Amino acid sequence: MSSRKQVGRYLSYKMAFERLEESLTEGWLLEALAIEESIISDRLMSILSARGVNTKPRESLKRLIEKVKKVLVNTGNLSNDDLFKELDEWREQRNECIHSLCQANDESQSERSIELFSEKLWNASRRGYELAELSRDLANQIKRQ
Repeated sequence: MSSRKQVGRYLSYKMAFERLEESLTEGWLLEALAIEESIISDRLMSILSARGVNTKPRESLKRLIEKVKKVLVNTGNLSNDDLFKELDEWREQRNECIHSLCQANDESQSERSIELFSEKLWNASRRGYELAELSRDLANQIKRQ
C-alpha cells in the first residue's frame, strides 16, 4: 500500500472515531450506530482481504461476521468465537434499534416506551463503540502477521 493511501486511511479512521465519540457525547445515537457499523464492516473486510478472501462492497454485516469467523476461528488467531457471537448479538441489537424506531409493538404501547427505547439505544451504542475498537485492533493484528 502506498504511503499516501496509508495516510488517507489513517485520517479517515481518525475522523470516524472522532465523529463517533462526538455522536456518543452529544447523544446522537443513531448516527453512532451507523458509524460503528461502518467501522466494524470495514475492519472485517480488511481481515478478509488480508486472508485473500474476496468480498462485495455492500456485503451484509451478518455475512462478513460469518466469513471472518470461518477464516479465523481455530487457526491460531482466535481460539473461540466469542467475538463473533458478540458482534452478531450487537448486529441484532442495532437492527432492533433502527427498525423499532417507528414500529408498533407491545413495548411501544408502554408508558415507558421512550425510556426503554433510549436505554436500548444507549446500550447498543456503547457496545458498538467497544466492538468497533476490538474489530480495529483485530484487523491490525491480522495485517501484521
